[in-house]
Amino acid sequence: YLQRLDFGNDGLATRLHVFRSDHRAPIEVVMDPEKRFGEPLLPSGYTALAIWDAFRAEGDPERTAALYGIPRAEVEAACQFATDHL
Repeated sequence: YLQRLDFGNDGLATRLHVFRSDHRAPIEVVMDPEKRFGEPLLPSGYTALAIWDAFRAEGDPERTAALYGIPRAEVEAACQFATDHL
């Protein structure tokens, strides 16, 4: 797992790459202890679980992406992350 960590100048881990989607241009979900207490984040800055919940409420990845102003690939990555890891 140490291969999936980024380290700061002080030698401490700063970010963990927890998930990579299976898209042609993969979306990474990362955990950064300085952002939202280390909650898994998408590149847009939304939490993966918030987008997963929104998708479940909306039922359509295209609509969810439009409502949040993010690419559909991020919605799909959030769904993959939630179903693979929860």
